[in-house]
This record gives sequence, C-alpha cells and structure tokens, in this order.
Amino acid sequence: GGIPIVVTALEGVMSLDMELFYNPELLNISGVELAAGMPAGALSLINVLEPGHAVVGFFSPQPLAAGSYEVARLLATVPTNAEKDQTHVLDVRGASLNEGMIPVFDDDGIHVVAVGNRAPTGITLSSTTVVENSPAGTVIGLLEAIDPDYGDSFTFELVAGEGDSDNASFSVDGRQLITTTSFDFESGATRGIRIRVTDGEGESFEEIISIQIENQVETLYVTELVSATDGFRVSFSRPIDVGVVNLYDAMGIFGESDITLRGATTGDVNGSLVIAADGRSLQFVANGALAIDSYSVVVRSGSDAFQTVTGELLDGNADEEAGDSYNGTFTISEVPTVRLAIPSFARGPGQDVHVPVGSESGIPLVLESDGSVRSLDAIFSFNPELLDVSDIVPAVNLPEFVTFSTEVLEPGRIALRFDATESFPDGGGAPAGQLTIANVMAQVATAAENGSSALLSLESVVSNSTITVGGSNAVQLVAALGDTSGDGAYSSADSALAARLAMRLDSGLVNYPVVIPSLVADVSGNGTVSMLDAAMIAGVSGGSQGPDSGSASAPRQMLLRHEGSFRRADVIDVSSVLSDVDTKVLAESRDSAASRAQAFADIAAGWAASVAANENSTFSFAEDSDESADSIFVDPGLV
Repeated sequence: GGIPIVVTALEGVMSLDMELFYNPELLNISGVELAAGMPAGALSLINVLEPGHAVVGFFSPQPLAAGSYEVARLLATVPTNAEKDQTHVLDVRGASLNEGMIPVFDDDGIHVVAVGNRAPTGITLSSTTVVENSPAGTVIGLLEAIDPDYGDSFTFELVAGEGDSDNASFSVDGRQLITTTSFDFESGATRGIRIRVTDGEGESFEEIISIQIENQVETLYVTELVSATDGFRVSFSRPIDVGVVNLYDAMGIFGESDITLRGATTGDVNGSLVIAADGRSLQFVANGALAIDSYSVVVRSGSDAFQTVTGELLDGNADEEAGDSYNGTFTISEVPTVRLAIPSFARGPGQDVHVPVGSESGIPLVLESDGSVRSLDAIFSFNPELLDVSDIVPAVNLPEFVTFSTEVLEPGRIALRFDATESFPDGGGAPAGQLTIANVMAQVATAAENGSSALLSLESVVSNSTITVGGSNAVQLVAALGDTSGDGAYSSADSALAARLAMRLDSGLVNYPVVIPSLVADVSGNGTVSMLDAAMIAGVSGGSQGPDSGSASAPRQMLLRHEGSFRRADVIDVSSVLSDVDTKVLAESRDSAASRAQAFADIAAGWAASVAANENSTFSFAEDSDESADSIFVDPGLV
C-alpha cells in the first residue's frame, strides 16, 4: 500500500528533498517507507510539520540508474469522516534532486476520496494474439483489472454468457490466459471469450475479449539468409530432404545445381555445402574469401531440389504456394585486411590430417594481414564426432618471441591466442601477407561415417585486443583422398571418375554431390583436377592412406581434346628437341616423381601442339567430329 513517490531522471539520483501540501480533512499522512529495490543503506524520512504540510527526504549511498523509478511510499489513510467522492491535489513544492544538480519538474498528484468499495470497471489483456499451431499451454498474456479503488485484489475466471463461444479453448491461471488447444488460422482468424473479474469485496465485472490467431506460413520457406566473408548461411522453416540436394552433377544423375551463388562482377562462385544435422540450415563455403561485389543467391525448388522430408516443395517467396525458388541478395562491401583462415580437406576415418598431403605438419592456421597484427585471439570450432584434435602447436617459422597458447572451452571449441605485443621491432606487427601461425594436429575419428561432413570455423577473431577482424569457414569431408567413388577403397573406378572430372565430363562426384570435387580428387594438391590426379589414383596399390606423389611415373600417353572429341596419342619423345629452358624445368622437378611427370607431360604436349601447328600436321579425331588442328587443345596425362 501507500502513495508512491516516483522520480524520473536522465542522470543517477542520490538525494531528493521536497515539501508536500495536502488537505488533512481528506488525507492523514503518518509516515514514509523505502521502496522495494533500493540499494542497501538507502534511507527515506518524513516530518509532518503540521496537518497538511510535510517535508520528505530520501538519499542513496550510490547513484541510481537513469530512468523512472519509485524511491519511497507515503503511509496514509483517509479519515473516517471524509466525505465520499471529494478530490484534492497533493501539491509538491521545492523538489530538489542532488541539491539541484539534476533538473526537476514538480508533478503534483490527485487524490480522490472514496468511501466504501466500488466494483471493477474494466479488464485488459497484455497481449491478444497467438500464433497458429502454437502448442496447448501457450501463455497469451496477463489479465489486469480496471478498478477505482486503490489496492484491491482481483480474481479472474472464464464465465458463460454472450461472447463465450471459445471459452473451452482457454483457461485462466491467476492472471495468465492460457491456451488449451492448438489453433488453425484457416479455421478462423478470431476466437471469442468472456472473462469475469471479481474484487476482494465480491464486486465483479465481465468483458468479452477477442483473441487474434496469427497466420503461420506452413510451407517450407527460407527464414534467414546471413552472409559471411566466405559464403553464406541459409535457414529454413522446416527440415529439408538432404538426400536430393546437389551443387554438382555427375554422369547426368543430378542435373543443375540446387544452389547458386553469383557475383554481379565475379560471376558464379564454387564452393561446398555443410547441412546441419536437423536439416533446418546449411552453410555455403566458398573456396576463399569473397571479393567485393553484389551477390545473388538462388535456392531452387523442385522434385529434385529443395523440399521437405515428406516431399513438399520449397515455397521461395513464402506465399504458401509451393514450387517457386528463393531469390536473395547480399553485398560484400569490404575485404578484411586481417583474416585468419583454415583449409578444407578430405581424409578417411582414422587417417591423420596433414595439409598439404605428404607433409607432417597438420592443418595450417594461416594469418593474412596488412602487417599490423601484434596479437590475435580466435576460437576454433569443429565437430568432435568427426575430428579428434590432439593439439594445436605454434608454427615452426614463428619468431621465438611470439607466444602461442590454447584453451579448451568445451568439446569442439578451442580458444587460441597469438601474442607478441611487446616484441615486434619498430612498433610493427606480424609480416604482411600470409603467415602460418599454428598447426592443428588431428585425426579423423575412426567412427566417422564415410561421406559425412562438418564445418570448421575460426570465429570471434580479434586483432590487437580491440579490433574485430575476419574469421573463416572450411569443410571437413570424411573421405579418403582419391576415393572418388566413395566406397572406402581404391579401384579403377576412382581413377576413371577423376579422369571424367579432368575432361569436364562431370562437374561433381556421385557420392559427394554437395562438395566441390577437387577436395577428394585433387591428390596432387595444386588446386585443380587433371589427368595427373587420375594417374596418381590409378597408381595406388591398395590400402587406405591414399595416393602420394611417388605413385606417378612419367606418362606414356596423352589425351587430345577439342570441343568434346577425344583421342589418345603417345607422348612424343622430345629428348632430342628440348631447349635448355625445358631441360632446366625437368631438372628442377626431380624432387618429386609427380611434379616431374607433370612437367614432362606439359612440355611434351606443348611441343606436340607447336609442331602440329607449325608444320601443318594434323591429328585424327572421331569420325563425326568437325574439328581441325587450328585450335587444338592438348590435355596431358595417363589414360
């Protein structure tokens, strides 16, 4: 009870002094009490100088937060002989906050004298809408009574009468109005109930309240498109059927891509998808940071594209008419000058992960910077069910004065810190350009399912303790490098599928339709899939560790291609016609059988094409080909 003293201030209040004038025939003030929630040590006092005139004081040992709040309550009663329905003003004068340091406005109160109880005059509900399909037990809002008597208590209930048609679909618990069923918008947008409020003296009031049912789009639609520096995330209203989604085609099985990312200037952007376990979101990860550009995203709807697990097609524009594709846009307006990146990779269950293949250094964390980085903090996140991380070690080429530390926050999340704040010379930072600062030592989980994938993320990246900079995403694919067929072993089918990629007969792999195929087929590690990769896969004698550079020998044949027609040809012996430069190229490649084979094939193919053009020689193609030697293209490699 009591009469509240409310202060509204833009600054924190520590003290209040004021005088109060009132009609003692209508109000008897006997004291003051501190309002709930005031700081420990706060105090409120009142001195009634004479009936109808009092001084009130308040102080707090610490400033109160800016805003509007109650600091105290006047303890008052109405004299028993006061005449009913009289009104008078509680006159506040000389109010001062913090001895006048805070501006104040005297806001007088009005006191209405009422003798005896009066019935409530109205009912309000804090919210009158509920979303269709919300479960039974959903709280719609809080009931309030409108009553002329101060301090009354109230009871609310549903009652029969006019407007009670939907009472059975609701219940009242205290002041809460709660649903007892789920509503369908299509069955009606409005529900009616009749509520009674009864005060502590038994006086009551009844009111009809309308509840609005908010329509929920029930089709599959895109709820969110969020851009990233290296791709985007799409969220859906319902789980999608992951088994029909593809980015790439293989042997004509899948057809066109179900998601496209296209820059107005840069054109189509290739990448991979990682679909969340619940099927309600996916991340598109491009092969690198996106260039400054305006980008469009198309999510295709169709029986062979985005749909629910029960076959309901995507509703691209969320108008509840399924079958249209989603179109979205975003803009990359700047490229971070500082970025921490991690590469995507494919390795099979139980395999150690070293990137590039053949190294023993783990997975590199690469800092791309403008030379300003003296310290860097980040969080590395991964799926611990697919990747066992044993350690994250500083790179061997880091200066000795750089410290690198890690902290496991939880399974799948590790905090990283690179620090040389006081040590870089001349006030500089890490060298501009690319610098490997650490390596993740990891192994693919032995229980990981072949073909499964997960997102690797470097997030919450902060440079020099204050500047938020670019993180990155990458893809882990559980697949042995070179296992293009996805059967967990190596056979001639793997090299044949790699050859189809090299010849651009396929854009993807059957068992990995949402992952860029070079992740599996680029065993040489040069970023593309060529016939050399097919050769290296063909040279694997067995086992599960994948092809390495020593599995290839110098090619004996090459494949000649032009506009879709192919012909085998022996690699021409050029030992007697190599120039000094060509000989040097071969000599410098002798550290690797693979690079030697690639260099030899490149030189031989180039020489053959040159001879054919200069000496007007011809190559024979398929009989139905209309091709000539004028624009011959030579793709070297084993077939």
